[in-house]
Amino acid sequence: MIDVLTDPEIWLVILAISALGSLARLANFYAGQQGKEKIEAVYTRIKPETWENALGYYRRLGSLPLLVSSIPLIGTVLTIGAGMAGIGRNSFLLWVMISKVIRNWILVLIIWWLL
Repeated sequence: MIDVLTDPEIWLVILAISALGSLARLANFYAGQQGKEKIEAVYTRIKPETWENALGYYRRLGSLPLLVSSIPLIGTVLTIGAGMAGIGRNSFLLWVMISKVIRNWILVLIIWWLL
């Protein structure tokens, strides 16, 4: 296990994949900046209360909810909500990157353990 945790090639791959994933989430962020009404018109399956809940998290916690933005479905709402809430782009990218690195490391450790 020590090799997996200290191998610079694995770190490089995880950081590169995490950075690409974080940049991909920028599309959601910019979509959210278009406003709640436009988002609700596009994402009709997501209840308006869900968007309100996401905005409430940002009002109470700032950018911290983005720490779980790598969870499927939840992450979409949170990254769009960050744009709606007016979270700064650099803060957005930092927290999403941290989330992606954590998730990708967990995946690497699970794969390594299974092999």
